[in-house]
Amino acid sequence: MTTWRRSSRCEQSNCVEVAARHLDGVRVRDSERPEVNLTFGGKNWNDFVTSVKAGRLA
Repeated sequence: MTTWRRSSRCEQSNCVEVAARHLDGVRVRDSERPEVNLTFGGKNWNDFVTSVKAGRLA
């Protein structure tokens, strides 16, 4: 079973949810369309998170 987490900054709906790591990577979905999700490989996910934390993706 996949466990999805929402950001603590999420309000009501329209949130991005992230699933715990899986063998195929990290899954991300929009809470308003949970049937659709993207899977990022481990390195791609780490690069994305690093860029967000550094403020490079405004």
